[in-house]
Amino acid sequence: MATEFARLERNGLQHLEYLGGRGVLEAPAVDRRASSSNKYPVILWIHGGAFVTGSAFTSVNLPGAVRNFISNGIVVVSIQYRLGMLGFFTTKTDDFPPNRGLLDQVEAMKFVREEIDNFGGDPNKITIAGESAGSVSVSAHTYSPLSQNLFQQAIMESGAVWTCIDDSTVVKFTAVTFAAQN
Repeated sequence: MATEFARLERNGLQHLEYLGGRGVLEAPAVDRRASSSNKYPVILWIHGGAFVTGSAFTSVNLPGAVRNFISNGIVVVSIQYRLGMLGFFTTKTDDFPPNRGLLDQVEAMKFVREEIDNFGGDPNKITIAGESAGSVSVSAHTYSPLSQNLFQQAIMESGAVWTCIDDSTVVKFTAVTFAAQN
C-alpha cells in the first residue's frame, strides 16, 4: 500500500486533490529507476457526458475515487478529448471524418503507454475505464485495432458501443441542418 504520493506541478498552478487538477498529477511515490515488478497498475479514466459535455476534471466522484486508488498503490490518469461538433460531427466524407474524439482517446492512450513508467506506472498493467459515454468509448476501444496493445483490461460502467446506432439519415440531416445555419 502506498503511504507517500508524488506531487508533480506544472506552470505553478495550485494543487487540486485529484488527478487532472489543472496541471497537477498525484501518483504513488516511486523510484523512477525501479524495476517493472515495482511499478504500479494504472487506471486510465474516460469521462462520460453523452459525447457533448464533461471533462477530465469533473467526473462524478473522481476526487474520492482517485484518493482511494492512489492509497492502494494505483496510478490514475484522466484524459480529455474533443466533444460535440469538434469530436463527433461528420459528413461521412474525407472533409469531416467521424469519431475524432475517439481518435483523441487513442492518442492519449498511446502517450500514457509510452510515458506512464515515468510516473511509477506499469505500462503492462493499464486498465481503461469509463462511465456513460466514457463506457461507450471503452467498449469501442476493446474492438478497435487502433487501440490494440494500449491496455490490458477494461471496465465499462453503463454503456456499450452497441448503444450508439449509426443512422445515416439522421447523420445526413444533422450535417445539412448545421451547414444551412452556418
